[in-house]
Amino acid sequence: MGGSPVTRNRTVCPRDCRDECSDCRFDWAGGGACRYERAAAHGIVYGVEPHVGSIIPRPDLAARMVAAVPGLTLSLDYTHFTRLGTPDAEIEPLVPYAKHLHIRGARPGRLQAPLKENTVDYERVLAAARASGYAGWLAVEYVWIDWEHCNECDNVSESILFRDLLRRLTAEWPAA
Repeated sequence: MGGSPVTRNRTVCPRDCRDECSDCRFDWAGGGACRYERAAAHGIVYGVEPHVGSIIPRPDLAARMVAAVPGLTLSLDYTHFTRLGTPDAEIEPLVPYAKHLHIRGARPGRLQAPLKENTVDYERVLAAARASGYAGWLAVEYVWIDWEHCNECDNVSESILFRDLLRRLTAEWPAA
């Protein structure tokens, strides 16, 4: 997978944007229509990342946001929903809105986990992405911060394991 070597896109963690746009049609969502329209006017693809701690921490809220702001895209990271115990099947309807996919291990109760504890079915995720015509990037996203237990994995080793998994799962895909 891959995108253009030069991309013009912006992803934000969603928050309330009423302080920026008095006429914001999606006032409970950061990255509301006013931000999307400003970005689109400059040829910039604008997206949000449904996120633990944001105003769209669940798939149903993310679906409401993309329905309310046509053209809005997602940086989709299943792990933020997996942490809450959300099954992959409930996250999958968001895949057609994704412009960027984050990949790492997770399990209920843990935003970030080693591959051996991972419960996200990445074979299913990538099949859904391919079926929807996804042409964006796959980003292995392990972070080392003292938040949500994200400092309890060997990020280098886990990134290598997930890189290898992605290579195996995408080996038959056409070259970008």
